[in-house]
Amino acid sequence: MKNYNINIKELNPCKLQLDFDIAQDEVVSETEKVYLNLQKNAKIQGFRTGKAPMDIIKAKYSPVAKEHVAENLMREVMSAALKEKNIVPITLPRVDKFEFEFNKPFKFSATLEKNPEITARDYKSLKLKKQIKAVTENDVQKSITELQKYNTRLVESKSDKVRKDDCAIATYQVFSADGDEIKELSAENQLIDLSSEQLLPGIVDGIINADKNEAREIKTKLPQDFPKKDIAGKDVTIKITINEIKEKVLPELNDNFAKDLGYQTFAELKTKVKESLEAKTEEQAKQKLEEEINEHLLKSNTITVPESLVEEQAQYLLSVLMEKGQRMGIAPEIIENQKSNNTEKCRNKAETQVKLLYILNAIAKQENITVTQDEINQKKEEIVNSNPNHRKEDLTQLIETQENMDRLISHIKSDKIYKFILDNAKITVKHV
Repeated sequence: MKNYNINIKELNPCKLQLDFDIAQDEVVSETEKVYLNLQKNAKIQGFRTGKAPMDIIKAKYSPVAKEHVAENLMREVMSAALKEKNIVPITLPRVDKFEFEFNKPFKFSATLEKNPEITARDYKSLKLKKQIKAVTENDVQKSITELQKYNTRLVESKSDKVRKDDCAIATYQVFSADGDEIKELSAENQLIDLSSEQLLPGIVDGIINADKNEAREIKTKLPQDFPKKDIAGKDVTIKITINEIKEKVLPELNDNFAKDLGYQTFAELKTKVKESLEAKTEEQAKQKLEEEINEHLLKSNTITVPESLVEEQAQYLLSVLMEKGQRMGIAPEIIENQKSNNTEKCRNKAETQVKLLYILNAIAKQENITVTQDEINQKKEEIVNSNPNHRKEDLTQLIETQENMDRLISHIKSDKIYKFILDNAKITVKHV
């Protein structure tokens, strides 16, 4: 299409308004094409298909023709204009207003979003502080103690009574103040660890010193933030029977303990635990460095990003947050009540993430940082090797889905960008 004028107005660095004025002869020409196509396929009583006179077609299909002509002209002229002006939209252009009449020039306006043109600044020679926490013998011992607790065995208690460090297997029913059973809170043969916080308040104190097979009645009040909103803050009665009493037996810290965990000796276990802690502290130091880099990049590169991408990322973050709440057993009404507050938080986080993505990609472009096929293959192999419990073929197939491959490539690229920044930074290391 040649006979049209376009005026482009930049609303912000990534949003454009396009005002079109299509000549009358283009409108007339497209109108004729639309009516001929309608006539060709029209089924009107008294005429064979495609043989109805044009005046009848126009009288019957004028509203339809008007809609088709306007849509065809807008689609054609926008495609031509975007190509001519070398504009690459990241969203479909949205028509905001238009004025259309047969046999008259056609005017309409559309808005679209595009990627902002960014030149990243101040990402070389950054002055960064790297703090590394030294791994002490006490840290190693704490980790081994946690391993020991994790491998605790439960055995029949030598005591006839429930003690504060025991576990009890109990059956209980929960009743409201009106005497109605709250079945979703009742349980059979439920394991209760008296050393851990329980969902039902008062249940631990209520069974201390109870005998095996003893039945007790515990009166308590549910907290105001109880997940089930309709009974939060209400008085309830727990009728509980102790079925079994179990005591915890910690494994001895020796070579046999180490062998159960896949090591030859206890000394080797300690060495591996220390190495693991050191790797963890190094990773934490790296993450803090990246956070420091991000803060600097955002401060030094003030940019505007497409609203549609921010909104899309915010919706994704919100959905992840809500799914996490559901998995934790938080009541749906509580999740819904928190949605408004979480929406704003997710939007702020999303805007930061999108801005960082653009800045990091600008750095990659300026420094010619790319991802090679060898790097992709190496990362895929690392993932497969780190998951020995999964079939290689199944895991490879999962990795190679388009979504996961995009995520993998993005992760590799991001690592290379941060490495470039760190390699060119002035880093002061402090051991704490």
